[in-house]
Amino acid sequence: FTQLFYSQSQTGHVYSNLAPVKIIDKPVFPHRGLNLDVSRNWYPKADVLRTIDALAYNKFNRLHIHMTDSQSWPLDIPSLPELSEKGAYQTGLSYTPADLAEIQKYAVYRGVEVYIEMDMPGHTTAIGLAYPDLITAFGAQPWGTYCAEPPCGSLKLNSPAVSAFLETLFGDILPRVSPYSSY
Repeated sequence: FTQLFYSQSQTGHVYSNLAPVKIIDKPVFPHRGLNLDVSRNWYPKADVLRTIDALAYNKFNRLHIHMTDSQSWPLDIPSLPELSEKGAYQTGLSYTPADLAEIQKYAVYRGVEVYIEMDMPGHTTAIGLAYPDLITAFGAQPWGTYCAEPPCGSLKLNSPAVSAFLETLFGDILPRVSPYSSY
C-alpha cells in the first residue's frame, strides 16, 4: 500500500492521487523467500531485521534462517548453554532467546514467516565442540573420505545419549518457534 501514497515535501502531508483504488492482485508463487545462512556467515540481529524489511517491501513472505551447521552453532539454547558457548564462532556471535523472539515477531508483523533450520543429523560438528561423545567422525581426516565438507561430524543416531540430547534441544526450541511457524 505504501506505493499508493506520496509525501508532500513542504507541508509533510501524505496523499494519494489514485483514490479510490481497487486492487486485484495475488502472487504467482505462494512461497516467496530468501535463505540466510548465519551458521557460516554471521549477521547481527539488526541486519536480520533489515533483511526482513527488504523482504516485506519486495512482497516476499518467507525467511529461511540456516541457523546451525558444522561450522558453528550461533543460537543460545538455555537448556544446553554450552552449544553456543563453545560452538559459535566467538563469544557474542549468537542469538539469544530474546533475539530470536524479536526476529520472529518483527517478521510476523511484516507478513514474513521465519523458518529456523538446525542442520542434522549430518553437519553437526559444532555440537561436538560441546558434546563430543554425541558425534561420530568428529573432525575426521582426511575429510574427503569421511564427509562432504569439513569439518566432519554427524550425530550418532544409534546412541541413547543422542536421543536424550535431541529431546532436550527440541523441548527447548520448539515452544519458542511454534507460535510463529509451523515448520
